Amino acid sequence: MGFEMISGDFSHCQDFDQFHKEILELHAKAHGTSYLDVHLEISRYVSSYETYRELGVNQGATAATALSFIPSSMKIYDINLKNFEPHRKFFEDEAKKLGIHFEAHEKSSLDPSTAEYVDVLYIDTLHTREHLMKELELHHEFVRQAIICHDTYAKPEMHKVGRTYRDWE
Repeated sequence: MGFEMISGDFSHCQDFDQFHKEILELHAKAHGTSYLDVHLEISRYVSSYETYRELGVNQGATAATALSFIPSSMKIYDINLKNFEPHRKFFEDEAKKLGIHFEAHEKSSLDPSTAEYVDVLYIDTLHTREHLMKELELHHEFVRQAIICHDTYAKPEMHKVGRTYRDWE
């Protein structure tokens, strides 16, 4: 079991709030409302801590959730930001309005420059055991509070990887 990556057309969206609302609706419609549980986890941690990093962005659904909970600093990384670029301005404008330091970078999650101290790290990249192991090896020592990995329950071999580094939920 796993989930197909979906993309929507948000070219009609006028602002960040409309984009965020509509991308969540798209995901819920495509995968069911339980698919949005990861957004609840992100909101729980981001509302309690200051800094957020995201590895694997696609169009920016989870990044939008994180930004809406106003971290002081937010950096997002993807090996290819082509799906995010049409919405980048929404993020930059919202971050500026809220006083959030926001950066989006086109880099591999395995690039050593992406590993820096952060409170909350969200990983949603290749969904393979081997890649997740490499990401955790690189990033885990820099995370102060929480690492959230997407689709790990849908792929049990990935869920087991996290326990290597910490006694996580």
